[in-house]
This record gives sequence, C-alpha cells and structure tokens, in this order.
Amino acid sequence: MNYKFQISIIIIVLLSFFAILTVSADDNIRKATEELQNAKSLISTDMKYSHMSERLSAISQVQQRINLAQHHLENASPDTETGNNVADVNNILDDIQLSLKQEALEGESELTKQKLEKALQLLSDNQ
Repeated sequence: MNYKFQISIIIIVLLSFFAILTVSADDNIRKATEELQNAKSLISTDMKYSHMSERLSAISQVQQRINLAQHHLENASPDTETGNNVADVNNILDDIQLSLKQEALEGESELTKQKLEKALQLLSDNQ
C-alpha cells in the first residue's frame, strides 16, 4: 500500500512539473509575440519619417524588441512542434536584424514588415 502511494505522489509531482513547463513555454511565446507586434507597429509608423535620426531611433527600438523576443523564445520549451517554429522564427529575426539598417537607410520598411508578419504567423501556429 505504501509503495502505491509513493508512486502516485511521484506521478503527481512529474505531471505538475510538465504543466509548469507548458505554461512557461506558452507565456514566453506570448511575450515574444507581443514584442514582435510592438516592433511591427514601430516599423509601420516611425520608419516612414523622412529624417534619418528618427529612422535610426526607430531601428534601435525595433532591434531591442527583436532581441527581447529572441530572449523569450530561447526560454520557451523546446518540444518538437514548437521547437521547429521557434527555430524558424529565430532565423527570420536574424535575417531582419541583418537587413534592417539597410532598409531604414533607404527609407523602405515593407520587406521587414512582411518578415515580421511571417514570424508572427509561425508563433500564432503554436498557440
């Protein structure tokens, strides 16, 4: 009888642990999604300014949002389905980081917006 009780306690503890990991992963993906939506909003408004200093300020803010999103994604649980999307999103975000300054210098942000929309779509597939 005591043996069955110990096994049931172990099972409950393990299930609780996995439930916490799942909630944590969902929360990190939600936070990453929020940061990317903020970055997209910044691009939609601030990147259209004609003054270079305002565009450079917008670039800095977008990069900060992307870095925060990547940090949250690193903390998400790496299960197989979510892990593949997280890796794809990180690749897109790395690509955005590389092209963002050039696009801002040219006063163009449509490609970056499209990439962010793709990343957001991949993250929404996880929720």
